[in-house]
Amino acid sequence: MSRKPLKFLKKKLSEKTLQLDNRVIIFLFFLLISTIFWFLNALGKEYTTNIVFPVVYENFPENKILVSELPDEISLKVSSFGFTILKETQTFGSSPITIDVGAIALNRKEKLDSTKYYVLSNTMIRDIEQQFSSDFKILEISPDSLYFQFEEIFSKKIPVKNNINLKFEKQYVQKGKIQISPDSIIISGAASLIETIDSILTKPKTIENVNARITKKIALQEIEGTILSDQEVVVDIPVERYTEEKFRLPIQVTNLPDSLRLKLFPSYVNVSYLVAFNDYEVIDKKAFKAIVDYDNLQQKQNNKLRVKIVNFPENIISYSWYPRSVEYIIEK
Repeated sequence: MSRKPLKFLKKKLSEKTLQLDNRVIIFLFFLLISTIFWFLNALGKEYTTNIVFPVVYENFPENKILVSELPDEISLKVSSFGFTILKETQTFGSSPITIDVGAIALNRKEKLDSTKYYVLSNTMIRDIEQQFSSDFKILEISPDSLYFQFEEIFSKKIPVKNNINLKFEKQYVQKGKIQISPDSIIISGAASLIETIDSILTKPKTIENVNARITKKIALQEIEGTILSDQEVVVDIPVERYTEEKFRLPIQVTNLPDSLRLKLFPSYVNVSYLVAFNDYEVIDKKAFKAIVDYDNLQQKQNNKLRVKIVNFPENIISYSWYPRSVEYIIEK
């Protein structure tokens, strides 16, 4: 079969497809233009509709704190042109309406109760309209009333406690207490709440691979309904490399009558202690003292006495000893 008829057919089909594509494009273009004109015409008309806006409150009465919940959104029934409604809804999507509590007239909910108040929402229409364009008219606000309950602000000083989890590298340890600055803050809020709070924690923090002193700012945990004098503190964590030392320590007997002798088995304990490298040379093992108390014999039902370590050097990190109790024989 000759290829010429086939080429001719393909050519004709391509021409028709091209003509069809051009028609579709022209149709879509005019459809888009007509849609735009329709949309612009619609935006030029006046509408009445309900729109929900976010809201924030400011300027509460001095020396008082709000203890009731207020809505974080209000619904406005508005009348305006489509262009204006579109513009204002876009603007207030990121910037909420502000209600100045100090500028509105609050009414007592009960005559003898100075803590509970209310305001009729429609009395705020003029103040809220000023935050919009001049042709944006508010017809109604929902909810129709806002309710406020206040308490006197009460303040007290509370200590700060750390909430830090330290994970040390091998042969490193915390040496001494964690220092917090400031070590206490002033917390303010409703008396009924503040009276239940005795301290405040830092936010949880885990620090890994610790091998040196740490000085760090850490934020305090937020407590809803309160005002803190400080939002963060500085923690100082002393860290030292340590080594372990072991030795035998003779056991001394206390409160033993001169007429008696007490033989212990064994007569010593094995002491193990951790000490910072910098303090290793200054540790005096004679500062350790292990004892058993003869007066405890009257309370014993067996032939063993408990061993106590009553003295130890101040600059060691930790210590342990074994055995914790020893057998004895009394000789006259």
